Amino acid sequence: MGSLAHIFTDKRPLIKEMHSLGDMGVHLEVPEANALVTHFRVMPILMDRIKEAQSKYEFVAKALENLQGRKGKMFTKSTNGVLRYEARLYVLASDGLRREILKEAHMEAYVVHPGATKMYQDLREVYWWEKLKKDVIEFVSKCLACQQVKAEHQRLAGLLQSLLVPEWKWDHIAMDFATGLPRTSGGYDFI
Repeated sequence: MGSLAHIFTDKRPLIKEMHSLGDMGVHLEVPEANALVTHFRVMPILMDRIKEAQSKYEFVAKALENLQGRKGKMFTKSTNGVLRYEARLYVLASDGLRREILKEAHMEAYVVHPGATKMYQDLREVYWWEKLKKDVIEFVSKCLACQQVKAEHQRLAGLLQSLLVPEWKWDHIAMDFATGLPRTSGGYDFI
């Protein structure tokens, strides 16, 4: 037995919807004039952009030459001609592709602003570029929505208390410490 499905319709013209879907690489294919069943074909625009960017750079051409000579063991060429690093798509720092991938992985409606660790783990399964982790951490740290939400969850700072006015020099001494800082070359990690 099948399941009951409800189809909701609205009165908007479908022409505008089809044009916007076409811009995203989604095409409706109708096999016959009076067909009851149709299907959508989704073209991977991002894959085409990565392939186009890779074709522009000399480094990628050299890596592909090394593949033929079996020198580049980490790089492989997929069936559609895209260079991969350890089976992950190699993304060059061109045409804003990296920024677009980071934005989609963090700010799209269906991902709900993941943290840097989760976002890095998700991206590293599919994509590879030099300093991917650094770029992810930097991108998440600059996200205004994440910083506004995170502020509520941080531990509140202690209350400031005014110091007494001393009667003599060096009568009262107060010190403030900042700890948990990265260790310096001298071995210090607090101020």
